Amino acid sequence: MIRNLYGNKMFIADLILTSIWALFFSRYCNSLLLLALMIPIRIALCFEMEHKSPWTLISATGFLIAYICADCFIKPFKWMVYIFFYVIGESELIIDPISQSFEWEMELFVGIISVLWFLWLAVMPIIIGFRTHVFKEIPWKNKWIWLYLIIFTAISVWGMFIEGKLGGFLLGLGVSLLPMVYWCISNRHRRSPIQLILNDRKIRWYLIYAVFMLTAITIGLKDIYSMKLLGLLTFPAFFYIMLIRSFRLGTVLTRCCIALFVSGLLYWLTLDEGETASVVMLIIAVVLIIYVGITMIIKTKRCSAAVFLMIIVPAVIIPSILGFNPYIILDADYTRMYASNLSVRQGVYVVEQYAELAEKGTPYYWCKKHGLRDRYGMILPMEYNELKVIDGWGRFIATNYHLCNGSRKSDQRYGVFDLRKRKFVVDPANMEVMDIERIDDKSFKLINLEEKHFATLYLWGEYQGKYYNEAHVEPHFAE
Repeated sequence: MIRNLYGNKMFIADLILTSIWALFFSRYCNSLLLLALMIPIRIALCFEMEHKSPWTLISATGFLIAYICADCFIKPFKWMVYIFFYVIGESELIIDPISQSFEWEMELFVGIISVLWFLWLAVMPIIIGFRTHVFKEIPWKNKWIWLYLIIFTAISVWGMFIEGKLGGFLLGLGVSLLPMVYWCISNRHRRSPIQLILNDRKIRWYLIYAVFMLTAITIGLKDIYSMKLLGLLTFPAFFYIMLIRSFRLGTVLTRCCIALFVSGLLYWLTLDEGETASVVMLIIAVVLIIYVGITMIIKTKRCSAAVFLMIIVPAVIIPSILGFNPYIILDADYTRMYASNLSVRQGVYVVEQYAELAEKGTPYYWCKKHGLRDRYGMILPMEYNELKVIDGWGRFIATNYHLCNGSRKSDQRYGVFDLRKRKFVVDPANMEVMDIERIDDKSFKLINLEEKHFATLYLWGEYQGKYYNEAHVEPHFAE
């Protein structure tokens, strides 16, 4: 009964859910102390429960106390929901993408997810610790245990009076670290902790999987362009090899590695192909991945690892390496990085499409239209003849849409888009701007169809002794 409560499948599920939480917790929590301690403690709890350690209940209690007192309780889960709805194309449910504020229904959903994940992370280990009944094996007569608890409790209570929740966090942290302190004092016997960890096969494989996934995510998040093709070619095959070896499924098949290699190459080729070719290549790539999964099932007579591969490779590994969702905006003929500024370029890409302007065979019957996309969808549609950065930071982009064939200056319609806030400062749908002329680094003349300076665009920052919090347009009155 105890073995079934936290068996191998639940152990794997716990590691996956804990790792997802750790990823968001590390990215959206500002406290280095929390990052350095909370995540390793919870991951260690997975292995304590799997090994039926008598210290499970103690570590789980300490983690529960520390987590309750931490300031990053809701934020990671809010970002999970925020990104989830963007990925599935339901971004309209989000009121403010900058602060991740939702309608009340979505706020309720975030609350439910937060509670359920909290119960799994912090309450479930306590239940497992109670059910195993092995906590009685702890040598409570050891004086070091009580000396440590008394000193740490005194410090924590004092901290509660001075800093409130900080004292509670220290108390939870102290209780969680008790197993490690006891082992170092009474049970180490000159053994190397690192070597003991590496001797555990399951810990070794978890570290390998963690490094593998973090590398794939880093390539995409940081837009390391030189590594993307290499990652697409090798990571799916490496993941297949890791599954075969870690689950002890037998022989690694060369044809499966080649199929995954070709699959990754096809994903890369879709970036420079039109809609029809991209759809065909994506279908072939997914079929190759399914072929590898079916081959694994036939050869090993086991389904779990194969299903895992068929889901994770196309849904997690490939999008992570690319840095965006490859299954949308397939009508773009080219997709390339927006490389104008480090602070806003990550996750932003220029998409281009050829468009006919006149009858085929006539001069200038086609041109290239430009747009912008992020990791999850379109930012600016592919209808602009030109996208040009107008500031030194790459944040503000002048969009230029040509009427007719764009051969005359009067056909130009300019707008200015704030890439960070994802909105137009000068909206071409509401304001007819024929040209934009630079005054200095912070201001620009807006020229109307009569070739007159009718308004001035001021970017954020200090200008002539006055500070502007946001970019804005002011009317210009001729003297």
